[in-house]
Amino acid sequence: MNILQEYWILTLVIIIVLLTAGAWIYHKISQLLSSSYMKKKRRQGAKGEAYAKKFLLKNHYKIIREQPGIQACLYIDGKKREYSIRADFLVEKDGESAVVEVKTGTTAIDPLYRYTRRQLLEYSVFYNVNKILFFNAETMELKEIEFKKLNIVSDRQNKIHFFTYFKLILAAFFIGGVSALLLIICFYEKFKKIIEFLNLHTGG
Repeated sequence: MNILQEYWILTLVIIIVLLTAGAWIYHKISQLLSSSYMKKKRRQGAKGEAYAKKFLLKNHYKIIREQPGIQACLYIDGKKREYSIRADFLVEKDGESAVVEVKTGTTAIDPLYRYTRRQLLEYSVFYNVNKILFFNAETMELKEIEFKKLNIVSDRQNKIHFFTYFKLILAAFFIGGVSALLLIICFYEKFKKIIEFLNLHTGG
């Protein structure tokens, strides 16, 4: 193996190491951002629930229980699996009971948002109440939610979302590529001398 081959192998190894380091850095940054996001989300949720409580009391709702939890179950291949469901408030007004779900942010505040909608649908199935209420903590609005079946069959298929993995790979290549570029720039003169030396001794 001549010096030129060793040089290119070393360069390839450096690039692979930098790409791996870039992927690891991206992963750690994602973890930190995710942790920070969850803490912020919990703070927003607590603040939204405080707003909702004041709103409900002001509008003559009797709060029977906060965070009313119930147990439900489903069967997977005949095996019973239990899980918990927890709304934000169980309230009563004018002789009618209701559960209240509180949402903050930008997407979850829309009852048609798929995760919010499915959560409300689950409440309507398992909570034995007269109404399902939805409180938008951003606009301070309380709305009643009802579900009704339409005689429409949708043939739309679920799409596979692979963009998270694609972004991870892209970010790893980007960080690694930038690192490799910075390394080459920093040691440009040394690389230049090595290439000149190789050209001189290989007859290039």
